Amino acid sequence: MAEQEKEENKKPISFLQTFFEDRNTPLVYDKVQETVTGNVLFERADSEVPNELKKVYSITDIPGFLELKVNHHLEVYKSKSCDLFDGFLVNLKKYNGVEDYLKDNFGKNGRSKIRRYIKRLELCIEPTYKMYYGEIEEAEYNKLFDRLRELMMRRFSQKQEENIELPVLEEYRGLMRKMIINKQASLFVIYHGEKPIDICMNIIYDNIVTSYNSSYDIDYEVFSLGTIDVMKHVEWCFDQGFDIFDMGRGDYLYKRRWTNHKYQYRRELVYDTSSVYHSTLSNLKMSYNQYKYDFIQFLKKFGVQHLYGKYYQLHYLIFKKNLHVELHEKYDVTMEFDMPEAQSLLSVDITQEQNTWLIKPINDFIYRAHEKYHQVKVVQDRKNKQLYYLLGEKKNLLVKVKNQ
Repeated sequence: MAEQEKEENKKPISFLQTFFEDRNTPLVYDKVQETVTGNVLFERADSEVPNELKKVYSITDIPGFLELKVNHHLEVYKSKSCDLFDGFLVNLKKYNGVEDYLKDNFGKNGRSKIRRYIKRLELCIEPTYKMYYGEIEEAEYNKLFDRLRELMMRRFSQKQEENIELPVLEEYRGLMRKMIINKQASLFVIYHGEKPIDICMNIIYDNIVTSYNSSYDIDYEVFSLGTIDVMKHVEWCFDQGFDIFDMGRGDYLYKRRWTNHKYQYRRELVYDTSSVYHSTLSNLKMSYNQYKYDFIQFLKKFGVQHLYGKYYQLHYLIFKKNLHVELHEKYDVTMEFDMPEAQSLLSVDITQEQNTWLIKPINDFIYRAHEKYHQVKVVQDRKNKQLYYLLGEKKNLLVKVKNQ
């Protein structure tokens, strides 16, 4: 009995990691098929017969749009599953192109808003879009991962939440470059000049592009970089002939707007039916876990998940203070002011570290004033060091630092 309990307590196999990252399929399955388009992703050779089998295999993080067939050699094995959490994807197969997809998923105003976001970004900062797929220099690769860590830390400090992806970022660094070169992954970047302001990692398997991890520079959030990021991914998927853009786990409003297929991640136990103990235990475990999932879905109807989020924010503030990073100065802005004489002003170099906090008010200003970033001059009052002036081609803005 002790050995049985020890076997049951072993860490489950993550299907996402094993199949998509490591390119292996657990031996208990001989076929993997995605059910959105019916494409077979993996089929084991009939000569591959599993040996030294365990009584129970626990596989978790299985996307609900994948159908897994238990190895036909395992005649006495069956599977039992339970739902874990929601996932969302875009089925691109049924559309002729980007415009066809947009018309089916967004109204006229929604499509206009997306185009406006892109035009405004391109007017104001003249960005560069880059999808690294098939090649990437090692120096740029490491620079992007360093930058992604910085972006994630600032974004989640702003949200006052703990980022569960941050501790495994170095694992992805060691994994992704080889996968990008082999076209098993891609890295999408929006650059402002040479500075990455939006980075997204994707894992690619056959006809599926899965968004794995992403973040953006909160100093540029006025430009709706998340929306532009998704739009550029959809365009790229169409251009490259991919059928599915999987946005992964997590029920967020932006995913509901962009996706057209909801699914549930699941956990499966594949067990030996000749063992009464393992059969009974497997069925009890899956029934309990399914009940737990259904109960959580019931509680969500009453907004309980928001209380859960508040608890984690409080936990973050109390126990994770060492992860806090400086976001920016607190300030007020106004366009109603008298411009001082030129001789009373000092030129400010915003590339210097002590002045980089000004990037956010500059972006907010150029977005609303339809100005260009490189044309804005920043000056500071010689006497009152808390006063900064943003001088555009058409409009000006006063930024006043608040007393701390």
